[in-house]
Amino acid sequence: MVKTNKNSFFVLYNLSDIRSSKQIILQIEDTGTKFEDGHKCYLCEVVSPGIYSSIRDEKDLIKEIWTLNSEKRKLEKKVSKLE
Repeated sequence: MVKTNKNSFFVLYNLSDIRSSKQIILQIEDTGTKFEDGHKCYLCEVVSPGIYSSIRDEKDLIKEIWTLNSEKRKLEKKVSKLE
């Protein structure tokens, strides 16, 4: 999972946590594991509502997409070298 917001962070949630979260959930990925209590474990990228709702202009969004795509390409190159 690639971070999509500079102010976001990753947390591990179960479905109950996801439903009751006060944070804005940007992405959810099933980890394929379970917590000790038996609930499925999900990796979530979250950001606070105040930060998420702040207005950004088109230039900022384009710059962020460009940066994320560049980081993704760099990571893909590293992975291919490791394989």
